[in-house]
Amino acid sequence: MASLSTMERHLAEAEGRAAEGIRHLQRQREIASELERDGHDTTQSKTLCATFETSLAMLLAYRDRLREELKSAQRFAQK
Repeated sequence: MASLSTMERHLAEAEGRAAEGIRHLQRQREIASELERDGHDTTQSKTLCATFETSLAMLLAYRDRLREELKSAQRFAQK
């Protein structure tokens, strides 16, 4: 098992990537809306949004798993 400090670092990295992923998805949604508003084809933009959503969901699940593993390890370390 990884040390608590390693687990905390991994969680912090995952938190940062998740925040960045959320920003990218929000921006891509804005772009898709702008394209649609201006009458442009949004197929690629919407496909990219769907890809971002899938990737973000996997990243958030990973982050949540790291949170639970860290909580468990912290409880174990306190015993």
